[in-house]
Amino acid sequence: MNNPQPAVVVGHVTRSIADGFERDVECWLSQQVTGFVGARIQSVKTSTSGGLSGETYIITLDSSQSSNAAAWTTTQTIVLKKNVADKQTNPQTNFSNLVVAQTALGNIAGLRVPRVLGYEPSRQLLGAQFIVMEFVEGEIPADVPSYAASGWVHDATDQQRAALWQSGIEFLVRLHQLDWRELGLGQLQLASSGADDLEKTLNYSIDLFRLEAGGTQISVPAETHVQTGVDLAGQGVPMRGKGFE
Repeated sequence: MNNPQPAVVVGHVTRSIADGFERDVECWLSQQVTGFVGARIQSVKTSTSGGLSGETYIITLDSSQSSNAAAWTTTQTIVLKKNVADKQTNPQTNFSNLVVAQTALGNIAGLRVPRVLGYEPSRQLLGAQFIVMEFVEGEIPADVPSYAASGWVHDATDQQRAALWQSGIEFLVRLHQLDWRELGLGQLQLASSGADDLEKTLNYSIDLFRLEAGGTQISVPAETHVQTGVDLAGQGVPMRGKGFE
């Protein structure tokens, strides 16, 4: 592996661009993505305020030497998202699930999901598996510091915030109208243990709570809240699995 340049630390995620990063990505694009032979990287940018589930890089490409320059009106700027090799903030993260879901959703007209251009399952090239996708213009609320504390969401007017939340709800409605079976998403699996999907989901929530709590003591056992939620949902399913000892 090449020696990394000084890194930018965001929360638990360390972003670093190793020596030879641009060369390696250019070579990979030429070999793995149709129409990118000869493409050259002009610039690489990364955010210091978001993307805690992975390392995300916005890459601007020079298409003048590309074998398919005429088709570059929408793919001249691309995004490379690399998996977090260690210090992962999300215990459920499964990069293969991300690739499967985004590949399926990115090909649906009217759904604002970037189309997948390529996927590298090996850690050999960049130190972790990664996915390359089209770039979709827009603003993303920050994670660090929280968008509730500062930034464009914090400073937005009531009307702008209403438009933000409404657009999110409309996207979720559109998303949930899709048939996951027809999209071949039945292969997606929760990493948490459990006898069925409900138990896996409950155990995932417990794992995430433990990680976020960081050992902080709470006055009311968290499983009580989870059980109440299950009961209110009309499931009537007793808490199973790990619980809180």
